[in-house]
Amino acid sequence: MKKLLITVLILFSCTITNAEITSKEERFSLLCEAEKSTGFRWENNDWAKKNWTLERYIITKQDYELSSDTDEAEHFMCAYNRQGSFVNTRSSTLYMDSCYMIKKVGEEDDELNYKTCREAWMNESPYTLEKVMCKDETDVNGIVFKPNGWFTKYHIAGQVANIPKPVMYQEQVVVKEGVKDDMSIYVGRCSTL
Repeated sequence: MKKLLITVLILFSCTITNAEITSKEERFSLLCEAEKSTGFRWENNDWAKKNWTLERYIITKQDYELSSDTDEAEHFMCAYNRQGSFVNTRSSTLYMDSCYMIKKVGEEDDELNYKTCREAWMNESPYTLEKVMCKDETDVNGIVFKPNGWFTKYHIAGQVANIPKPVMYQEQVVVKEGVKDDMSIYVGRCSTL
C-alpha cells in the first residue's frame, strides 16, 4: 500500500510539473536553474574560455496595469506596451507580447527586472505556450524559455564594449584600456512554481 501511495504521489507531481500553459491570461511563476555555462573573458589581449557560476532565476508573468496604491512604476520596462492579442502569421505559430519579471533568486526586486517579452503559441486548439523570448533593446542580453522545459540565457556584448581608454574614478583606474565585455551563455531547465 505504501509503494502504491508513493507511486501515485510521484505521478501526480509529474503531471503538475509538466502542465502546459494554455491560456494567455494565465499568470504563472517559474524557477529556472542553470545546469551548464560557458563563455569568454578578455584577458592578456585574447579571449579566455570560462565557465560561469550557475544561477537560479525566478520568472513571473505580470499584468501591465499598476495597482492604485503603487507610488513607483514597478513595471517601468513594460509600461510602454500593453498585452496584445495574438498576431497571426499564417503559420503554425501565433505571437503575443506580455510583461515578465525576471530576476536571480535572492535578488531584490527592481524596475529593470520587468521586460516585455514575445510569447510563441501553437496555432491549434488548445493553444499551448511553446516558448517566451526576452531580450534587451541592444540584443546583447536575452533569455529564451519554455515553461516546464529548457531555457537559454545569453550575454554577447564582446567587441561592443571595447574600452578605448582607461576608466578612472578618484584618480584610480577602475577599468583598464582595451578591456572587452564578457560573453556568456547558460542552459538549464524551468519548472512552474
